[in-house]
Amino acid sequence: MHILFDHLVMADKTKRWLLLLATLEEEEHVTAQTLAKQTGFGRRTIIEDIKAIKDYFGERIHLIGDEKGYHFSFLNPKEYYEKKQALLNEEKLFLFVDQLAAGKCLDNQQWMAYLDVSSASFQRMKRQLQTLLTTYYGIKIESKTNQLWGEEAGIRQFLYDFYFTLPLYPRFLSEHIQDLHQEKVAIQDGPWHLDQTLFNQWLKLAKQRVDQGHCLQEQVAHKQAQTTLIQALDQQVSVFLPGPEKAALFLLSLDESQFLNPLIQQAFTRTFSPASEYELPMHKTDA
Repeated sequence: MHILFDHLVMADKTKRWLLLLATLEEEEHVTAQTLAKQTGFGRRTIIEDIKAIKDYFGERIHLIGDEKGYHFSFLNPKEYYEKKQALLNEEKLFLFVDQLAAGKCLDNQQWMAYLDVSSASFQRMKRQLQTLLTTYYGIKIESKTNQLWGEEAGIRQFLYDFYFTLPLYPRFLSEHIQDLHQEKVAIQDGPWHLDQTLFNQWLKLAKQRVDQGHCLQEQVAHKQAQTTLIQALDQQVSVFLPGPEKAALFLLSLDESQFLNPLIQQAFTRTFSPASEYELPMHKTDA
């Protein structure tokens, strides 16, 4: 399962069901031994969960078999997805992250009231999220202000992964996620191929962070590289952002497939060689 997604799902039963479903969707035909190996669940747990999953999804899926093996297929994909999405309706950690990203600033008691959870549940949510943020992004939640804190690269990568890479979102986030995925800014043809999807995704995050006062800093040591990157972006698209944001946006939006051509690699190196050490608002992660 997607590492970030796995950390955001708190309920053990929901986590088990989603992992079983992910395996069934991928394999279609799977032996019970393979299912146990890939999920790590015991034989009895798998049998009980498979029966419960069949009852929950009903005629939306075709799931037959026994402990020797199972066959899975969709009968009504749209309704299947909606029922699967409904499994996340009580997963409040998704809402917590979404509102942290929006800049909501509340103390512990206020968050408990907003999320409608007990003190114990909220503290467990914070610990689980804190472990994820520290381990994979090098950032954290400040204990008193409950705000994301750390390198801007890590914060932006976490937000990017949350909004643009998860396999499933709760229904209460669907409209927001759909809006974020709408492409709005067109890119003109130019010497460098910019991926329109990547560009619009990183642009939305950049604008949100800038509006909240979290701007990338000028990199004095790489001033010339920054200027060249800004000019390259301005040649192909018009956006109203500070210079450092434009430079980073250009690099983050580059379509990597173009560099399979060695001539393009050489041309890029000649043009932007000082930019090789330019600090991107991006943090490498396996989440």
